Amino acid sequence: MDLEVAATYLLERLGDPADLAGLVSCLLSDEAGWITGQVVVVDGGLLLKGAA
Repeated sequence: MDLEVAATYLLERLGDPADLAGLVSCLLSDEAGWITGQVVVVDGGLLLKGAA
């Protein structure tokens, strides 16, 4: 079942918490002080593939 679901993503794999760690780290840092009101899509390319 996981392989079937993973095949629907552009990256052809399921995500895990480590895939979000860099983004979360950046957003929590002082370097993200000017980032406001943004939506960051973290979907393994599903939106780009057109399956969403």
